[in-house]
Amino acid sequence: MMDEQTAAAIRDIGNVIAPDRAKATDTVYAPLHDLAPFGDVVIERDFVYGDHPRHRLDVFSPKAVSPEKLPVLVFVHGGNFVAGQKHTEGSPFYDNVGAWAVRHGFIGVTISYRLAPAAQYPSGIEDLNAVVAWLRSNIGTLNGNPDHIVLMGASAGAIHVASYLAAAALDEAPVAGTILLSGLYDLTVVPRERVLDNYYGTKRDLAPVSPLPGLVQSAVPIMVVVTEMDPPEHQRQFLGLAQALLERNGQLPRMVYLAGHNHFSEVVHLGTDDEVLGTELASFVRGLGKETG
Repeated sequence: MMDEQTAAAIRDIGNVIAPDRAKATDTVYAPLHDLAPFGDVVIERDFVYGDHPRHRLDVFSPKAVSPEKLPVLVFVHGGNFVAGQKHTEGSPFYDNVGAWAVRHGFIGVTISYRLAPAAQYPSGIEDLNAVVAWLRSNIGTLNGNPDHIVLMGASAGAIHVASYLAAAALDEAPVAGTILLSGLYDLTVVPRERVLDNYYGTKRDLAPVSPLPGLVQSAVPIMVVVTEMDPPEHQRQFLGLAQALLERNGQLPRMVYLAGHNHFSEVVHLGTDDEVLGTELASFVRGLGKETG
């Protein structure tokens, strides 16, 4: 559970999504993490999965080699489509996600991808296609199971993951599962703001590119997460996706309402003693292909 001092700091930061709130949240959580290198985790950086300079990924694996191929958890960062990086020297983020994955029995992967406005829709789908293709060809040599790849995206990263899944052919299972953290899925009801125009362009009709219709048609298991201090629109989108999946499948998806957290702490707290979300994530990833209960 979150300690009261941290909880108070997150409450003070509030529910606004802005760079200064992200930085403030990072400041709260950075002292709670160690910096790489880690004694129990091997990090291999900057594998090239495409032609662009940002087509790079880091792979995290246990120092003690497992006799079995491990599930692969891929983290797709947020940043309003225009910012973000898989790793920044001197910062624990997002090495914390890769290390958390290893310590829960998985291979961790963190990626960078092309940014708007230079790269616009469908660059996110293209980049994730390239990531998954690279992993299918290469992760086996790094002790990962190419048939047990799970994509986890946060914020804009969640939109990229949702769009990737929505664009996949219905008769394909491109990945074993997806985890969507505080994303937007029905773009037709979102107020048109610069953050969307940066990626989709100012003149594009968002209905044809909204991931919700294709997302609910997919047979790939979905876990959807929202925080207590996400803005109201993100919380509405969480409920809207859950409702659409309920109507389509006759049951709700795996859902987590993360009390006490904001849009940014949802990711940067992973690897601390607060395991409320981590327990749900690990259970979902391990249970893919099995009864999850």
